[in-house]
Amino acid sequence: MADVKITTTTPSTKTLGRRLSQAERAVLKKWARRFREGFQNPWVGWKYEGRPADAPRLVSYDAWTERIDSTMRGPRITILNEARGWRSGKPYVGYVRRSKNSPREVQRLTDHVNRQLLPQFVAELTREIMNGLTKPGPSRPIRDGDTGTETLDLEI
Repeated sequence: MADVKITTTTPSTKTLGRRLSQAERAVLKKWARRFREGFQNPWVGWKYEGRPADAPRLVSYDAWTERIDSTMRGPRITILNEARGWRSGKPYVGYVRRSKNSPREVQRLTDHVNRQLLPQFVAELTREIMNGLTKPGPSRPIRDGDTGTETLDLEI
């Protein structure tokens, strides 16, 4: 499988004892876009050697998407790329390298996102959660679920 799926999770809402506020969900939405851009923006400059002139271009660039899942298990941001090869129809993004001896491009970008963006996201979400703790709000029951962690997992 060479589809790419990167997921970051946060502490579960059970740990918080409440659902996420609108401001906290806005942070998730903003960072989902930034994480996607962290993969998509550098995903340029590929050579199209051997492809017919009428073959589609920017297929894998356009295939980067983000998804937010704010279930009780804990909010999750998932970055996906399920582009298919123009000839084979098979997934390929997880195999792409800039040169023969370089690491897989998606792994290089994941390392960058882990080092640069993830700490900023965690800090901003933590700040927003701390701000929300002082504001009174309606009590809503929280269903059981597993706790999330600060992770960025790569599935290739």
